[in-house]
Amino acid sequence: MKHLSKLMALVIVIAMLGTLMLAGCASQSTTAAPAATTAAAAGETTAASNEPVTIRFTSWQSMYADQDKLVAAEYQKTHPNVTVEFEYYGDMNSQEYLKKTDLMIMGGEAIDIVMAPSPADYSRRAQSGSYLALNDLLAAEGKSLTDLYVIDTQVDGKYFAIPADLKSFFVMINKDMLDKAGLSAPALDWTWDDYREYAKKMTSGEGAQKVYGSYYHTWPTMSFLPMYSSKVDSAMLKSLTETTFSDPLFAKALQFRYDLEQVDKSSTPIADAKSLQMTYRAKFFNSEVAMIPIGSWMIPEVKDVSKYPHTFQTVFAPLPIWPGDTANLGMTNTANHYYSLASTSKNQQAAYDFLRFYTTEGMKIRGVSMTAEKGVDKMVYVDLMVGADKSLYDYDSLKAVMTNPNWKDNVESIAPPFVKEIETMIGEEADKFLMGQQDLNATIAAMTKRGDEIIAANAK
Repeated sequence: MKHLSKLMALVIVIAMLGTLMLAGCASQSTTAAPAATTAAAAGETTAASNEPVTIRFTSWQSMYADQDKLVAAEYQKTHPNVTVEFEYYGDMNSQEYLKKTDLMIMGGEAIDIVMAPSPADYSRRAQSGSYLALNDLLAAEGKSLTDLYVIDTQVDGKYFAIPADLKSFFVMINKDMLDKAGLSAPALDWTWDDYREYAKKMTSGEGAQKVYGSYYHTWPTMSFLPMYSSKVDSAMLKSLTETTFSDPLFAKALQFRYDLEQVDKSSTPIADAKSLQMTYRAKFFNSEVAMIPIGSWMIPEVKDVSKYPHTFQTVFAPLPIWPGDTANLGMTNTANHYYSLASTSKNQQAAYDFLRFYTTEGMKIRGVSMTAEKGVDKMVYVDLMVGADKSLYDYDSLKAVMTNPNWKDNVESIAPPFVKEIETMIGEEADKFLMGQQDLNATIAAMTKRGDEIIAANAK
C-alpha cells in the first residue's frame, strides 16, 4: 500500500536519527495497581480469563496521570486480574508521543493501547497497519460503534479506534475586560461581525503594554476558523480529490483574520505570536488578551490557578456564525481523541474491555473531558470539569453554550492520511498573506495549486 510504504520510510528515518536519544530515554510511568504475578500469555487474552494480565496503556497526557490511576483502580475492583500500566511520552506533546509510539510499534514492542489526537494522525496509522481493526471485538460484544458513540471512526470500512475526549470549539472571554468595555456576554446567535466589534472594544494600550481584544493561536486551522461554523464536514476538503479553496467563504475567512490583525489591529499579529512563541493559555490567563476561540479541553484548566494564577471570571460564547447564516446556527468544530489497540498488542481482548470502560465510566471518573457516548447529559461532564468551586467561571454563560438547543457538532469525516500535508501547506501560504507578503488572490491560487499536487501525489 502506498501509504504504508511512505509511513514505513518516515519511521525508519526517524529511528536512524533518534537511536542514541531513545537508547538513553526513559518514559514516565504510572502503575495503577500491584504488578501482575506472572506475565500475560502471548496472543489475545479473553475477558473471562482469570490469568493475571498487564495492559500497557501509552499516552501523552501526563498531566492527568492521577486521574488515570483512579480509573484503573476502579476497573480492578471488578477485574482483579487486570493491571493497567500507564506510560507517558511527549509530556503533553502529542506529536512527540506519536514519534515514540510509531517507533515502538515498528520495532515490534508489545504495547496494548495507543492514542491519536486528530483524524489525520489516526487515519494514517489505521491504514498503515499500526492499529488493529476492532470489528470482531465489537461484534463479539454484540455492539455497533455508531450505536454507542457520536463519532464514527471508520476507515476503509473498519473501525480502528474508540472515540473519547470530545473537543468542541467555543470562545472564552475575560469578564473583567468585557465589563470594562461595557459589553455583555455574547448571545447564542452572535456573528463574526459581532466578534470583530467585541475585539475592537476590548483592545487597549500601546506597545509592549497593549492588550489585544482577540488572540488566534498559531495552528494553521485558525487562519480559516470561520469555515468551521459555516462549512459542514472538512473545512479543507470537499472530497478525497477536491479542496475547498475555491469556496468564497474560505477567502472570506482568511480576509477576516487579516482585517482583525492588520486593519483593526485588535488581534495579536501572527508574526508576533510565532516569533515570540506565544502560548494561548499564558496569553489568556495572564490577561494579555481579552478573548480567544479555543476548545472545551480548557474548561477544567480555568480553575488551575496553581499553574495559571488569575482572579477574573471566564465568560463563554459559542463559535460565531456569518450574518444571516441561520442554517448553521450553533455549529461548531468538534474533534476527539482516538484510542486504539496497537498491532503489537498481546492482550487484545483485555485491552479492548478496558478501553470500553475507560471511554464510558472512565470519563466520569477522570472528570477532565467530555465523553463521546451517545445520549448523555453534557452538563454532568461539565460540572465534573468545573468542580464544586465555580468562582472563576461565569457559569450561566458556560451552561448556556453547552446546552444550546441549536448545538451542532461539525465532525470531520473527510480525513485522508494526506490531510496533514494540506494543513501544513495552508499554514505556509496563509502566513504569507497575513504578514503582507502576497495578496489574497495569489494566496488562494497557490493553495489550490499545491493542494491539487498533494492530492495527486497521494492518489492510490
